Amino acid sequence: MDEIRTFGIDRITELSLGTLSNLKRSQFKSQLKNFDNIIGLDFNKSKPADIRLLVDRIHIKYMKSLPLHHSQNIHTENEKGQSFVDFHLIPNYEFITQVLKIGNEVEVIYPEEFRNEIKNILTDSLKKYL
Repeated sequence: MDEIRTFGIDRITELSLGTLSNLKRSQFKSQLKNFDNIIGLDFNKSKPADIRLLVDRIHIKYMKSLPLHHSQNIHTENEKGQSFVDFHLIPNYEFITQVLKIGNEVEVIYPEEFRNEIKNILTDSLKKYL
């Protein structure tokens, strides 16, 4: 099989060596750049976007100690103890999940499409509890 496939290491339950592949090292290196603009393994053909979040102080400490992405840039805290956090990435499933995990301590400022996507997910979730 001469295709490059990506697996999360935590998903591998059994591994065995097969025949040698004809793929070249350069083919693997060219695929690595697909991961530069994403969180996790879920990449697609979308273009990276500039994303701004407004995050409460309590979660900023966590983001400083464990950044979500190498493009993460935390700005100076405002008078309410919140900070803008900027990213330049493709907002894939893993990033959406990370934003949702922050809960009510985050607000998507832009882009409007991503803000609406998060809003729709939260609205649908709330409907399950009404």
